Amino acid sequence: MNPLKVLQLGTSGPLYGAERWILALSRHLDPALIESHIAVIVDEPDKPVPLLDEAARLGMRCHSIAAPGRFNPQAISALRQLIRDEGIHVIHSHGYKADIITLLAVRVTDARTVATPHGWSRDAGWTLRFYEWLDRQSFNFFDAVAPLSPELTRGLKRSKTVAAKLQLIANGVDLSEIEQAGPAPAELVALRKNGPVIGYVGQLNARKDLSTLLRAFSQWGRVDASLVLVGDGDESASLKALARSLGIESQTHFCGFRSDRLEWMRGFDAFVLPSREEGIPRCLMEAMALGVPVIASDIPGNRDLVTHGETGQIFPVGDASLLKDAIDAVLQPKFDRPSVQRAKELIDTRHSARSMAQAYERLFQSLAN
Repeated sequence: MNPLKVLQLGTSGPLYGAERWILALSRHLDPALIESHIAVIVDEPDKPVPLLDEAARLGMRCHSIAAPGRFNPQAISALRQLIRDEGIHVIHSHGYKADIITLLAVRVTDARTVATPHGWSRDAGWTLRFYEWLDRQSFNFFDAVAPLSPELTRGLKRSKTVAAKLQLIANGVDLSEIEQAGPAPAELVALRKNGPVIGYVGQLNARKDLSTLLRAFSQWGRVDASLVLVGDGDESASLKALARSLGIESQTHFCGFRSDRLEWMRGFDAFVLPSREEGIPRCLMEAMALGVPVIASDIPGNRDLVTHGETGQIFPVGDASLLKDAIDAVLQPKFDRPSVQRAKELIDTRHSARSMAQAYERLFQSLAN
């Protein structure tokens, strides 16, 4: 039997959580069962498309759908033609733009549809809130909806129509990437010679609440310590200004987006995720798989991974003082190192990309049949 042709559809943007998730899933789908295709709706044709670049480097089948602007109808006809030309059986879409374009494109085709919501914004402007509301309404018309976390699933069960289509498939991390990650970069090794390094990897935006991390680091008061932020985003300038005002500018290192994020993460003495909202955060799973002590805010996505005192430390959202205490706790010599091993085992056994891919293989096959 020929493998099913499954198209993963994303949108332009940096290579962050959702994009890396698409790559991890596609890498671990059995090629005897699934022929994977990666497509991106490109709204700024002159800019690079990191997801397609990385997918091509990994030898995947890649397709660029040029559609300049926020919403361009030509993406619909281009995607429909791609479905026909490649004989796509299932489209797996990610994000409100990809979801809505998918539904409009599959009309008069035989392709089946799956949407995976990666999380919702809470403090966004009205425009984004409207698009996310529209996205949730679109799920009524998909063949299946596969959220990444129990929290996302609970929210979508409010609609009886969507509830009947839900398939909770736990988020997974690419353990082969973890195994292949090299040693910590030389500049990070140099920082650790001075004292402990507290680190974060991800986008620098309001949802991540990194201002709380900066304030906690300032309150901690360790002049020999370093705070390393790997990533970029629209709060980069304001966070740098906050570091200056807190008097920790010389200790705070903004490293920008780094393709070797795992090597940086491996060199941290503790990884902190202070987010106000998450699905099931990929960066947190990666830190746990690497054996780095983790500290996370007390929100549903983080609690799905971290049990306080068992697999890491949990602190109340926005509470810099208690985050400071958690940082101090994990860096004490008496810190319970077995909790790091328990965290690693949790990811190995319950959140691997291969186990996630097997669940998606069964979903794709059931839809095609």
